[in-house]
Amino acid sequence: WDVDLLGPSPSLDIDWTYDKWAQHAVYADEVSLSPNEKHYYWQSGVPREERLKKRRHWTFVSRDLPSFSSPEPTFFGFNPPAQK
Repeated sequence: WDVDLLGPSPSLDIDWTYDKWAQHAVYADEVSLSPNEKHYYWQSGVPREERLKKRRHWTFVSRDLPSFSSPEPTFFGFNPPAQK
């Protein structure tokens, strides 16, 4: 990302816990956070190999978001073996 050319990055990694992010998300909803204020989005992931394990060994991310973690092709993951 070329800051001189493009300005500050539109996304940054921050060290918030899920609880802290969830508290902020509730606050943002309660006050109808303006489009001009900073917005924070939760991002989570799992190792690619997790989808090859038996389902009982999947983390909540894979179990609860099957569209993103399925070993079978989906709208979001149309080539699971090639996914990161």
